[in-house]
Amino acid sequence: MTEILWALSRSTGLIALVLFTAALICGALVSGRAGRGRAASLLPAGLHRTLSLLAVVFLATHVVSAVVEGYVDIGWLATVVPFTAGWNPLGVGLGTLAVDLLLAITLTTAFRHRLSPHVWRSVHLSAYAMWPIALVHTVATVSVDVGLAWTVALLCLAAGTATLIWRARRPDHDAAARRLAPSDSWR
Repeated sequence: MTEILWALSRSTGLIALVLFTAALICGALVSGRAGRGRAASLLPAGLHRTLSLLAVVFLATHVVSAVVEGYVDIGWLATVVPFTAGWNPLGVGLGTLAVDLLLAITLTTAFRHRLSPHVWRSVHLSAYAMWPIALVHTVATVSVDVGLAWTVALLCLAAGTATLIWRARRPDHDAAARRLAPSDSWR
């Protein structure tokens, strides 16, 4: 059973990284208004939401299986308090930090209709910090199948970085309109 949980933890972690990278790309496309017309703007927004939720499911499976598996010393406290794991406290702590940021992003998104758009956007922008922290967590904790993990991490790094560069260079023509829009207009 331990070997199954160990493999489940490693595989779901890599899948979560790929899904978060894809969600980051779709989120940048949404915020950069890459497409024209209603259909083009709905596809990335819906895809961003779906990929994000799917990534959260894989991440939850990754975290639970890593703790329950028991081969290395990662207790439940280490899943919410960074740098407290008995095994690789820096690497696991970075993963915990990414999870904590994701929790803030997820909670503020769930209650977006009750928050000001400025508050929601400020917290949601922490995804741009969460993603590279998760990447570093991946390479800092890999101990088996190093080539596969590094390949996945490098591909995610290349795709995410290219997207972020594109987004940073993209003019934000409708920033003023977003600030004035009601907070529930995203539905």
